Amino acid sequence: MARRIPLAILAVLWAVPAWAAELVDEEGYHYLHISLAGLWGGFFTFLIGIFTVLVGLFLYFAWRKADRQKTRTPFTADRDEEDEQVF
Repeated sequence: MARRIPLAILAVLWAVPAWAAELVDEEGYHYLHISLAGLWGGFFTFLIGIFTVLVGLFLYFAWRKADRQKTRTPFTADRDEEDEQVF
């Protein structure tokens, strides 16, 4: 089952532009007012958005983990107590 999912995704990625290319009449007019460049541009924009969200989540959780693991010393004890009172 797990092997079929990437194959299904590849099939859709191949089929959508091929289907859109068939929607052209004799004069080259697209019935749906779309082009292959527009489809691929939208797809890559979507991928960049997903990548940006994943990087943001990674940085957020890495920051939280580092913040929890900071060492407490007698010199930072007062500052740590103030931080806890704020939150």
